[in-house]
Amino acid sequence: ILDKNSKIETVVDKVDSIATKFRTFQMRILAGKPDLLVEQRESNCKFTFDFSKVYWNSRLHTEHERLISRFQPGECVGDVFAGVGPFSVPAGKKKVIVLSNDLNPESFKYMKQNIIDNKVGSFVKPLNYDGREFINKSPKLLEEWYNENNGTIVVPGGKKYKDTKTGETKKTEAKEIEIPQYFHHYVMNLPDSALSFLDEFVGLYSRHPQIAAVIQNQPNFKLAWIHCHCFEKY
Repeated sequence: ILDKNSKIETVVDKVDSIATKFRTFQMRILAGKPDLLVEQRESNCKFTFDFSKVYWNSRLHTEHERLISRFQPGECVGDVFAGVGPFSVPAGKKKVIVLSNDLNPESFKYMKQNIIDNKVGSFVKPLNYDGREFINKSPKLLEEWYNENNGTIVVPGGKKYKDTKTGETKKTEAKEIEIPQYFHHYVMNLPDSALSFLDEFVGLYSRHPQIAAVIQNQPNFKLAWIHCHCFEKY
């Protein structure tokens, strides 16, 4: 493999199947550098992570893009099992407001790095809760973010661009984007067990009555889409 592919540096073999709560598996290095830190480009973003310590599957890139295409700028997304950020980071580039959560401390570490490297820190907030705890707390976590920023995210101006009509070089103006007070989407990409977390959504807003009172009076309020991935076993 190394002889035929000049860009490949390391070849590994799975020692076992995915069996841990963090969906990682043991690997044996067959050839090349003993280095499992990788850079992966997807959805016009750069992701850095240690392949042996986090879950990543490049075959999911079309699913990442399919779901991200449904998120609209200014909407709020709760990414319950975010990993290193394949949904959260590209969504942040679209100016989607994302609470990005993962229990795995290694995923959390690289997620924070990927948020910084892709310059989406204004729109993506990294969190390190158990998925059930994150769902339960999510309305309160969003409320805290809203209050910390006085309800808006400021996108600084100053980027140069050429006016297509006049040909002049101009600079973009600063913009303010309102932070929603409720979620539009939750992403649950943990196929092995995501279904077992769904009951946590039952009565979610009733557990936060003050928040419920605020959002239910908003004219555009709708309950969130819950995008729950699971395995179908034949």
